[in-house]
Amino acid sequence: MFIYICRHAWAGERGDPKWPDDSLRELTPEGIDRYTHVVKTLATRGFAPAQIATSPYVRCRQTAEIIAKLVRWQASNRRTAGP
Repeated sequence: MFIYICRHAWAGERGDPKWPDDSLRELTPEGIDRYTHVVKTLATRGFAPAQIATSPYVRCRQTAEIIAKLVRWQASNRRTAGP
């Protein structure tokens, strides 16, 4: 069994008045793009968590959703050689 610990992707700046409640701080567009690229790369190298647990903070849930979507995408598009 492998346990992967993943930090959330880049999010808005802590202390920004836009996010007075830190738990609502969202990922930045650049953070989403960069994390998507990393997960796609890891998936080609066998990264395939069977379960994902996350903090309820928005940025953490968004990061978990990126992982879930891309790992599922990789699995559904995996091809097996044979007849």
